[in-house]
Amino acid sequence: MTAPVPLSRDEAKLLCEAVKRALSIESLMRTLWGEELKRNGMGFCPFHEHGRRTPSFHVKHRGEWFCCYSCGAKGDVIKFVQETFARRGPDPGFRGAL
Repeated sequence: MTAPVPLSRDEAKLLCEAVKRALSIESLMRTLWGEELKRNGMGFCPFHEHGRRTPSFHVKHRGEWFCCYSCGAKGDVIKFVQETFARRGPDPGFRGAL
């Protein structure tokens, strides 16, 4: 097996934009974490322990950005995937989310 060829900066940027268009944070929440968001985009943050009393995780702008008002996690779908892998490790089930 040959080593992967690194992407140029422009290629990496195009790849990130394609991923952002193809995936939504809502679908990743459901597939990777088993969490559902309410109609207003609020839900329980998958990145910190909580008492399940008050949702603190908010997905904004048609699923393009997330923010947790409790732990401070925030970012776009790329950051969401990075945070997921940082906490759970590479997940073979992630391929099904794509």
